[in-house]
Parts: sequence; structure tokens; C-alpha cells
Amino acid sequence: MRRLISTFLAVSLLLCAPSYVAWFRRPFDIGAIEFDPWFALLPVRWPGQVAHTVLFFALGLVYVMITRRKEPLPRWFIPAVWAIYFAAVPWISPDVFFYLSKGWMEAHYGLNPYVVTVVDVPGSASDAMFMSMAPSLTSQLGNYGPVFQKLSALVASLSFGSPVVGLVLFKTIFTAALWGCYTLVRRIAGATARVVDGMDKWFLLTPILLFNFLAAAHNDVLLMLLILSGVLALFRGHTLWAGLFLGLSISFKLAGVFLLPVLALYLLLARGWRQATGPLVAALAGVVMGASAGILVDASSWSFFTTIVGHESNRFRSSIHILVSPLTTAMGNPLGLDSMAIGKIVFTIAGACLLWLNARRYREQPSVFVVVSSFEVLILAQFLVMPSMAEWYVLWPMCFALCCPGLPARQWCTRLSVLYMPLVVWHLQGPLQVVAFAQLTILGFLAVAHGGYFVRKFRTEVNA
Repeated sequence: MRRLISTFLAVSLLLCAPSYVAWFRRPFDIGAIEFDPWFALLPVRWPGQVAHTVLFFALGLVYVMITRRKEPLPRWFIPAVWAIYFAAVPWISPDVFFYLSKGWMEAHYGLNPYVVTVVDVPGSASDAMFMSMAPSLTSQLGNYGPVFQKLSALVASLSFGSPVVGLVLFKTIFTAALWGCYTLVRRIAGATARVVDGMDKWFLLTPILLFNFLAAAHNDVLLMLLILSGVLALFRGHTLWAGLFLGLSISFKLAGVFLLPVLALYLLLARGWRQATGPLVAALAGVVMGASAGILVDASSWSFFTTIVGHESNRFRSSIHILVSPLTTAMGNPLGLDSMAIGKIVFTIAGACLLWLNARRYREQPSVFVVVSSFEVLILAQFLVMPSMAEWYVLWPMCFALCCPGLPARQWCTRLSVLYMPLVVWHLQGPLQVVAFAQLTILGFLAVAHGGYFVRKFRTEVNA
């Protein structure tokens, strides 16, 4: 175990240390050097990208070996790993500066981020907060929920216009939220009597989570904190609070919408058809209150729903739609359905079948039904419905995967941890052939991971 620990630390430092120089750059224009793991230390990007690919692949392999060992980890190890990634500056998808910039527009300029873009702000080209953004995002309207927008405005205000201070504040919030997710995952797993041995290894050392939420500071960790809080409240009989948490999560992003049928069926399984009416009404009331809370604060933010859906539907990335969309176009679209519509139809049918099978399989274990169904519904939604499969979206199902019984879901975690991150520096920028290869390869990895999970799941159930 000592050798594995040393290797994990060494690989993490090799990945993150080149980005440390960015803290001293002036201007702090991180967005301008996006996808450059060595932050312009070399005249060309590809050596750093190759190093990123090799190191993340090695990190994933070491992670798998650590999770397979039964020895406990030293108490200092996880804090040391988290410190390495916390100190890193996001070199891939630094969306955190988009959060800060939209917050700064509201807090400092008094402008509505759902109506005005950064390029419309007078003097934006010389404002340090705006200069730290990726240039491609400066003409984009706000596309996160109003609750998160208010948090962004608060963080931007507390940063006094410094992107460095703002980044540290957001990192602190998201690091605490990631620890909160870990705590909730343990409690949910305990409620299902499925506590995974070495849960700290499985969750706290996952390469995808370390990079995307400690280094890159993506806001999906707050989304999952709310969703997991809602699930735990549901297990404890607090249906109004469960709905409220889920509704608030929808006011961040729309992922919680996919889980509404799962939680409704849980109440029917746990309470019975006759006694479930009251809890269902309370849960629905909570969802409505939570989802509308942000809109009541800022009525114009209603556009965030249409903005994010409309924006994403025109941009496919590492998703099945990069294959289906050209196919439907070449066939002349005989059914009158585009790729996104076909994906939603297939998801609805497949999801309904899975929920029916799981309800029969776990009718005496409704809490297990929730975690298994939530995991499966989310991976199906990401594969079939979402036009872009970004690496930070993996957190959504991963939180439930570690609560599922048996090995299939955990094997899904390890496959994604080894195979996903190595290619993310190639799948958006560069020659068309390289980008296409990276996106198709990531899509292939997702298909293998998802397909492997379902094959093993149904094989296990048939043998049982």
C-alpha cells in the first residue's frame, strides 16, 4: 500500500504542479490558456496534453489498485491529495470564472446576467474578473438557475473584483460541498444496509471528482448535495423537505427532473397505494416551492430554462447524438423526429422498463430501489437525452453507484475513473480529426461502461 500511496501522490503532483504557476500570472487570464495543462510553459500545447493523457490514465489505474486493497489509508493521505488538487488552477473548462463573471455583472455593475452578456458591459475588456473567462463564453447569457446566480453574486461581491480571491472562495465552497456529498452518500448507503468497505477510498480518491470539483470547481457538486439531502430526507419520512431539496436542485440544473418518478415510486412502495397520497402531495408541494424559489427572486431568470436547453441542443459533445444526428439527417428524417426527440423517446421507454423491473425486484427494499433506480436512470439520461456528456456530469450517478448492492455499479465507477479523464484535453479544441477521435472514443468508453453494468446486473439477477 505504501508504494501505491507514493505513486498516487507523485502522479497527482505531476498533473497539478504545472498549473500552480498560473496563480502568479498577471493578468489572471486562465480562460485564454484553456486546455493547456502546462499553462504556456511550452510554445506548443500537445506535449502537455500527451502528459495529461498518460498521467490521468496512470492515476486511474493506481486508484483501482488502492480500492482493491483492504488496508486502511493513513489519516494524512486524503487531506494531502485534496490539498494538491485544491491548489491547482483549472486548466480544462474553467467554468468557475463564468460563474464569477455573471455574479460580478450583478454585484458590481447591477446588470441582469440573463439579459446582458459580458461583451455588452462597458469596459469589460479591461476588467480583471471578465479577463479570466474563456473568450468563447463572453457572449453567452446566464444559463444557471437563479439560486446559484445569487450565490455567484455573493461570492463575486466578497472577492472585490479579484478572480484569484473569487476562485479560492468557490473552491472552498465546493470542497466543503464535496465532503458533504461523501457524508450523505455514507448515510444513504447505511440506510440501505449497503455500506461499501473503504468508502473513503472509493469516493474521496476518484480522479474524476478530484479534478472536476477540487481543481476545476464545477457547481454540480452543489446540485448533488441538494439531491442527496432530498433522498436522505425521504428515507427519514420528511417528504416535504425531500421535495423542497429536489426542487431547489432543479433551480440549479435540471438533473433532478429525471429522479421525480423514482422518488414517487419509492413512496408507493414504502407506504402502499392507499397511504401514499398525503406524502406524494407533500413531496410535490416541496418540489414546486423549491423549483420556483429562485424564479420568485428574479422573474427574468425563467429564461435560464429555455437558454440552457436551447444552447445545449445545438451543441453535441461526446454523446450518442454526434452519431444519431448525422444519421437522421442523411435518411431525410422520415419520422419527423430529430436526434434529441428520438433519444427522449428511447429513454422514456427504457427508463419505464427499468423502473418496473426494479420495483418488482426491490419491492421489499424500497430504499435500495431508490439508489439503484436513481443510478440507472441518470446514466440512461446522460447517454440518451443529454446532448453533451461533460466529465463533471459523472458525479450525478456516481453518488448513487456507491450505494448500490453488489459489484456492477462499483465496476462502472472504476471503468470511468480509468478511461474518461485521459482524453478530455483533446475533445473540444484542436484539429477536427483529433477532436472527433477523442469524442468518439469517450462515447465508446461510456457505452462499454454502461453496457457492462447492465449486462452484469441482469446476469447476476438471472443467476440469483
